[in-house]
Amino acid sequence: MPQLCRWRGRLGGLRRESLRHRGREVLLVDDVVAGQCAAVSAVVSRLLGALMVSTKVVGQSHWFNRLRIDDQEYDFDLTGDQYGFNAVQLAEADRLYPGTRVRAYDDLNAETIRRARLLATKAGLSEVAASF
Repeated sequence: MPQLCRWRGRLGGLRRESLRHRGREVLLVDDVVAGQCAAVSAVVSRLLGALMVSTKVVGQSHWFNRLRIDDQEYDFDLTGDQYGFNAVQLAEADRLYPGTRVRAYDDLNAETIRRARLLATKAGLSEVAASF
């Protein structure tokens, strides 16, 4: 869990103005991670080899990650605070949120890939950024 908090801090310490789309801000909060769950999930997937997963939270699509450690799978969310949960959450697979499904890279749209590349670059993860 401490390592997940460090990754959250590394990705969450970016400035709000870094993410603009068509001349307007995409985010409504100061922490760039909130509202960027799919982009964060994509970066974490490339960084740690984790699966990308999603579900509906308050009627909205929400992306996070799943990682196998030894013979156990865990779901972890680095952007839960956008829904009033703890920023970093960890639970056994399928226990963090109901209705979780595994997602593929092809499920990411071009804008999310662009934002993932930008997040990775701003976090100093040039190899991850280049992988998008």
